[in-house]
Amino acid sequence: MTIVAFGDSITAANHVSMDKKWVELIRARLKGRGVDIINSGIGGNTSREGLARIDEDVIAHKPSLVFIEFGGNDATRDPARHVTLKEFEENLHSMHKQITASTGARIVLLTFPPVIDDWHAWGRDEFYAPDGCDLYVEKYRQATRNYASSQGLQVADIDNALRRAIRDSSAERYILPDGIHLTEEGHAVVAKTVLGLI
Repeated sequence: MTIVAFGDSITAANHVSMDKKWVELIRARLKGRGVDIINSGIGGNTSREGLARIDEDVIAHKPSLVFIEFGGNDATRDPARHVTLKEFEENLHSMHKQITASTGARIVLLTFPPVIDDWHAWGRDEFYAPDGCDLYVEKYRQATRNYASSQGLQVADIDNALRRAIRDSSAERYILPDGIHLTEEGHAVVAKTVLGLI
């Protein structure tokens, strides 16, 4: 069985050591069960950029299961790269249909994690006024949930899982000082949430 984790920097997870990435934590948990896991995350990717590489980075691996995680970079303030909610939903649909038509793989969508506005460079940018970047990104998280519901797909709601963990402890425990990427403990929360659906 081949699993592909397809997404942006939350999936690539280059901000923590290799063995602490959520994809690697899942690999370790499934060791000896005949499962190969491929990390096809690229930092900074929007869903548009992900869709452009889907053949090489997902379909070519002939996966049985694909985790799809995008949305944060789609909300960029850069007009050349900004992905509207409508296009985001269309991109999710294209990913879903291309993967299932080519491989028959089961698909699980992941929500984008919390953004700590007070720490993040975009947190209080006027583009996201008056509510801040996190609430702007919430539109893309909700679009992910809505699309999954409409198509009968499962959602690993890592955003909600991390928010619960933060409420029980602190943001610093799970989110790095850049306000968006995850600590080792944050990756452990993601791995636990995703494993619950495997």
